[in-house]
Amino acid sequence: MLNSHVRTDENVVNYKPSDIPGYSAGVADEYISGWYTTPTLTPGTELTATTKVPAGGITLYAKSSIPATFDANGGKFADGSASKTEDYAYGAAITAPASTDVTKEGNTFNGWNPVPSTMGNAPATYVAQWTPKT
Repeated sequence: MLNSHVRTDENVVNYKPSDIPGYSAGVADEYISGWYTTPTLTPGTELTATTKVPAGGITLYAKSSIPATFDANGGKFADGSASKTEDYAYGAAITAPASTDVTKEGNTFNGWNPVPSTMGNAPATYVAQWTPKT
């Protein structure tokens, strides 16, 4: 979970990660879509134009949206596309398309490179690996 402790009474609704002292997750500003006061990003706890930080400080939790792209590497997905992109939160488990959702004529699908696991702090690309059928 991305979080940072802010010790100020400024309005923080427009903060970017780089604006917050102590922020260290490394997610670029453009992948942060909001700040919350609860680690579960509970609706109603997002920062708004009227949010003020108490004198003692507050812990903020960033809602991130980082793209993961799956490249069919010369193959195609069931809908005919050559790639699929989905957004994930920092640290979230990445779900790869099923092996039956990607095909390449004359080849057998052998997985993704690298193997998807959890979303890091920057966009990621996973490339289909193929073995020619004999």
